[in-house]
Amino acid sequence: MLFGLANISATTKQEPPKLTKDGKMNPSSIPEHVAYEFFFKSLVSSPLEGDKGQSRIQAFARQTGIKDSQIEALLAEAQNVYRRISSFDRRIKSIKDQNWPNPEQYVWDQLKGIQEEKEAAIIEQSNAALSRLGAEVSGKLRAFINDYVKRRIKGYASEPNPGQEARPHRTTTGIVLATFLSPLTPVSLQMQGDETVYIYADAAYIPGNETVYGYGDVTATASSYGHEYSARTEMYGPCGQFYSSDSGFLGVPIEFCDGVYNFYCFAVQACPIANTIRDAGSSEDSAGVSPFVRVLGFGSFSPTSIKEGGDSSFFSPSYIPLTLRASTNANASVDIETSYQIASGSPPMTVRGFVNSPFNITGGQTVSKSIQYIADQITTDPTKIRAEAVVTSSVTVINGDQRSTSVLTINKR
Repeated sequence: MLFGLANISATTKQEPPKLTKDGKMNPSSIPEHVAYEFFFKSLVSSPLEGDKGQSRIQAFARQTGIKDSQIEALLAEAQNVYRRISSFDRRIKSIKDQNWPNPEQYVWDQLKGIQEEKEAAIIEQSNAALSRLGAEVSGKLRAFINDYVKRRIKGYASEPNPGQEARPHRTTTGIVLATFLSPLTPVSLQMQGDETVYIYADAAYIPGNETVYGYGDVTATASSYGHEYSARTEMYGPCGQFYSSDSGFLGVPIEFCDGVYNFYCFAVQACPIANTIRDAGSSEDSAGVSPFVRVLGFGSFSPTSIKEGGDSSFFSPSYIPLTLRASTNANASVDIETSYQIASGSPPMTVRGFVNSPFNITGGQTVSKSIQYIADQITTDPTKIRAEAVVTSSVTVINGDQRSTSVLTINKR
């Protein structure tokens, strides 16, 4: 039989990626090895993140609900799983670098074998890591992976590109065929099993932090029609902010802007066989920042305002400036209580500070108040006057039905 290749033309029309698995709607559709890979990789920082890397993985680890004292062990186990995954990825990259853009059939078979090894190793390594963390932590993390991680994963069909379909490929018999002319071409023979590109998007914000973090990742089968994938991430803030990255990591400063931060991860598909690049699907997540009030500045206070006078000591009232700022949607009542305690001696001497009455602060406002300090008691012991003191400022914010307290402690001499 004679196969001809003359007058073959390829359409460049790009069909939208086909969503085949939606973890948000059906978490059980996401394979275990995919969820484990995304989860543990999200807990490993990258040099590309700089100083934000450690803060990001801490924020993501806290989302799991385990105790802070258990986080360090989890992050160590994540490193172990990540190293195992990376060893397979390096093998796959080496094979592709040596054989692209015209791989023989045995290359596809080899990649398929490595993929099977990788999936089994991820399951084995992940189960071992979870077991080492103990029954309590393991139970929480397994529930988190099933109920949280899987719901942030989407799977799209990995299919040959139009340009890829029209170029010659080699069959197992060595005959050169045009892909669309025969069902026996490698595009049919190369791919077996689950040819899906999986995309993960996770956003995290821990109250009190100044940053919303995003992590995005993409994984696909080792062969996957020869396609190679990377992650592009974007985040949109409620005040019009926009940030993007080609690394998969984002750390966005909130800058007193509360509300919902929307995070997206796009799978960027590069096909070295067809020489094309396109977006091949996306997943999304969001993180909410509740209204808040921050202490911007707390003025200086000196114990020298305590003065000796004859047989007694007295406290000369001191007024200390305190500056607060509200986030964009805050509408709060603020009450301030501060104390100044001289540490040595018995009984200790405490100086209380206060504002005349609670006050309101609303979206975007910056408010400065003077705190008046008075003494609870008088002392004649000069050692107490010269002692080191601690000033603690407690700012209680009532926002709707929510009450939060910020404590600022400053050591003074």
